[in-house]
Amino acid sequence: MQTMLPKVSVVTITWGHEKFIEQTLDSIFSQKYEGPIEIILSNDKSPDKTDEIINKYLLINNIPKNFEVKYTNHENNMGSMKNFIWSLQQATGKYIAICDGDDYWTDSCKLQKQVDFLERNEDFQMIFTNCKEVSLNGKINNLLKKISESKSYSDIDIFTNWIIPTSTVLYKNNFDKKDWNIIKDKKVFFGDLVLFLINANKGKIYGLIDETSIYRIHKESLTNNEKSIVYYEKLFFHLEYLSVIYNNKYFSYSKSKLKQQSYKNFRYFIKKFNIKSIIYFMKYIKYNN
Repeated sequence: MQTMLPKVSVVTITWGHEKFIEQTLDSIFSQKYEGPIEIILSNDKSPDKTDEIINKYLLINNIPKNFEVKYTNHENNMGSMKNFIWSLQQATGKYIAICDGDDYWTDSCKLQKQVDFLERNEDFQMIFTNCKEVSLNGKINNLLKKISESKSYSDIDIFTNWIIPTSTVLYKNNFDKKDWNIIKDKKVFFGDLVLFLINANKGKIYGLIDETSIYRIHKESLTNNEKSIVYYEKLFFHLEYLSVIYNNKYFSYSKSKLKQQSYKNFRYFIKKFNIKSIIYFMKYIKYNN
């Protein structure tokens, strides 16, 4: 019976996604999971027609009966991290899945597979899968960091290799005040990585080799190759913060990444002859030696 299946919350944050949001919603509503699904759809005051498109979509489409859509169009722009955290805190399901407004799912059984696994394996806190990426020209490629085996992955695997595509996760909705305080810190830049580490410190993490989603690369993406000095400054503050959480558990890994990234950027900005940036990264190289 449908009522016997646990409730799943799907968190979708969106900003400036007028070209993509319909495909995202189509992929969510195509899920064959028969249990109750709650969609936390949070529009961070998009400057384009995202709000108009969402409202029209919800009006003209037949939403499956097991879906409950909770749509919020914020009056003021919160910023991606605050919107992300706010949206997660609205979720009331036993499990939480994430699908940003420019990504989409490709496996209609994604939620069912993942719920089945977590229901059978109570010592696991989270499950993720592989995914592919699509560029602006529509070309679909494999991600550079792809798991090759379905198995349990440690928090160190996650931290050092950054192997989890955010749009593929499903995790238990059991965060406490301490967990929220960690992810709400102003130094956090990549909220998804911190989210994964919190989950890894609450239970085991399972990686499934199935491909269940598409991650979209475009010029507004945080992982776009064209990054400024401001981006790297935030990244370094983020890594320094990660080095001290959980009683300095990730200290050596954070310092290693800081050093690696500093050398990489130092070489890049030498080629660009950007003196200010060269001096900036030299500071981090010296700091991590």
